[in-house]
Order: sequence, then structure tokens, then C-alpha cells
Amino acid sequence: MSDAQSYYDGLLSQGYTPDQASQYTKQYYPDFQPMAPQVSPVAQFEVDQSQVQSIAQTHGVDPTQLVDTARYYDANQDGVLQPEELTATAQAMTNTVAPTAPATMPMPAIQAPMAGAPGG
Repeated sequence: MSDAQSYYDGLLSQGYTPDQASQYTKQYYPDFQPMAPQVSPVAQFEVDQSQVQSIAQTHGVDPTQLVDTARYYDANQDGVLQPEELTATAQAMTNTVAPTAPATMPMPAIQAPMAGAPGG
């Protein structure tokens, strides 16, 4: 797995949406193309639409986008999007804090040649 993919996956695990994770990853890895995670389509998830509407309205997000994104955050992978998972997703979708830059590999210091000692 590439450093870019690892960084992207790390953002997803922190609750960033796939679009947000891709955007931030491309800041550090401009040629990055995310590998799509294997997630079931929305139609295979059980979800209470009244909860979706309420949570979407509370957080100011689109209900359809909320459900589409929440399927990536089915924490217990039971195929049911619980209110807690929907809320966590909505919070991640409205998170405006930029992630920290990926750790860079230490570069060996280049030693400049020593100048001759002032002599006398």
C-alpha cells in the first residue's frame, strides 16, 4: 500500500468523508487516485428516514448525501445505520479542521565542507 493510500485510509478512519479525504490527500500527493473501498450500496442498508431527516437538518447536510456517506461508517458493520453512526457521519461531513500533514521521511543532512580555520 502506498503512503498516499495509507494517509487517505487514515483520514477515512478518523471520520472524514471520502471526498474530504481525497481532497486533503491530493494536497500532499497530487497524483493520488483513491482505491474505492468495498462498501455495500445504500439500498442494502436499513435506515430510519425520519432519523436521517432530523440529523441532516440538525447538522445542515443533505439527507441523501448523509446516507450515502454513512454507509462507509457502519461502525459495527451490521447493515443498519444507527442514529449514532448517522450523527458521527454528519459531524464528519461538517468538520472544517484540516488534517495534519503526513509525516515526512527524515532526510540526511548535507554537510558543507569546513572552511579553513583562520590562521595566523
